Amino acid sequence: MFAYLTIDQGNSSTKAALWQHGGISDRFCVRDGDFQAIKNLIAGCRMPVKAALCSVAESQNNMLMSLKRLGIDTLDINCRTPMPLKIRYSTPETLGADRIAAAMGAFELHGGSNILVADIGSAATYDLVTADGQYLGGNISPGLGMRLRALNSFTARLPLVDAYDGPAKMFGSDTREALRSGAVYGVVAELEFYARQAGPDAKIMVTGGWADMISRYTSVECIVNHDLVLIGLNSILAYNEAKISC
Repeated sequence: MFAYLTIDQGNSSTKAALWQHGGISDRFCVRDGDFQAIKNLIAGCRMPVKAALCSVAESQNNMLMSLKRLGIDTLDINCRTPMPLKIRYSTPETLGADRIAAAMGAFELHGGSNILVADIGSAATYDLVTADGQYLGGNISPGLGMRLRALNSFTARLPLVDAYDGPAKMFGSDTREALRSGAVYGVVAELEFYARQAGPDAKIMVTGGWADMISRYTSVECIVNHDLVLIGLNSILAYNEAKISC
C-alpha cells in the first residue's frame, strides 16, 4: 500500500498534499523551489510514497530530479497521461497540466453533471467538462492581480492598487476604488457569462487564490474548492496505479 504525494507547482508557489488511506493527512503551500518542505512532509510517513506532479513552472525539471533523488516514483501529468477524462482540446500538447488536473478534480467530485471549472489565480481560466467526462476546452484571461498591475504598468498616471485594499463597490467613487472594482467585477462578469454558457444545470466550481473573493461578489451559485488540482492529481495517480495492479 502506498501513500500518494500530489504536487501543484505554480508560477509563484507550490502546493502539496500527502494522501494516506484515501484522504489528505498533511499539506503545505510554500514559495516555488522550497523542496525541503516536501522532504519534511513525507519524513514521518511509514508507507512507501508515489507522487503526481503538475507544473507550469520553469523549475519543473528540478522538482522531478529532486523527487527522483529521494527515490519517489513520480507521474508527471500531461495530456498523454491515462485518466478517465477524455481531452478534446485541438492542441492538447499546449494544455497546462494544472488545467487538466483541475478538470479531473471537478469530474471526480461532480461527474454526471456538466461542470464549469474556474481557476482564478495569476491567470483566470474557464474550462468546460461534460457530464460524461469530456474536457471540451476553455478560455484564459488575466487574473485580478495581473489586471491591476497591467493598468499601472501601461498607463502614465494610474496607481498600483491591491484588490484586498477594500471592498469592491459596484461603481468606484475615486480612482483607486474604480481600479479595484473594475478588476473584481470584470472577473465576476466573465464567470457569470461562462456559467450561462455551461447551461442551467451545470455545476460551477471555483478554485485558485482569488476564488473566495470572486465567489463573494458573484450572483452565481459557486462551489469553492481550493484542493481541486490536488484532488485531480490524486485521482489520476490512483487510476494509473489501478491499471498497473490489474
